[in-house]
Formats: sequence, structure tokens, C-alpha cells
Amino acid sequence: LLPEHRAYLERLRDGGLLVVSGRRSPWTGGVIVLRGTREQVDAAVAADPFTRAGVAETDGVAFEPMFGEVR
Repeated sequence: LLPEHRAYLERLRDGGLLVVSGRRSPWTGGVIVLRGTREQVDAAVAADPFTRAGVAETDGVAFEPMFGEVR
């Protein structure tokens, strides 16, 4: 399932929705930062192989960057 999840993230990156992703340290899960409308983000999370398989808990948080640059 991990290869499918990673391939999915690569497709999101190539499509411009994924900004950055990586595993937590220690490896207890991961963090995914997406850029898009709430509908786009919700659809992307729902389509993730981890979500579809029921092996990931998700928590979507909208935020407005104040410092740094999101490319």
C-alpha cells in the first residue's frame, strides 16, 4: 500500500496540488501540505490509497502563511 500512496502523492505534486509531504519523526504517520480549494483538498484526501483503505486518520487544517514562502 505504501508504494501506491507514494505514487499518488507524486501525481498530486505533478498536478500542482501537493506543496510538500513527509513522514513524522519518529515515524508515526505523515504530514501532507496541499494548496487548493477546500473541495480540491477534500477530494484529494478522500482519493488517497491510505484513506480508501482505512489505514490513515486525517485532520485537515486551513491556514494563512505569515512568514516564509510557499512556492
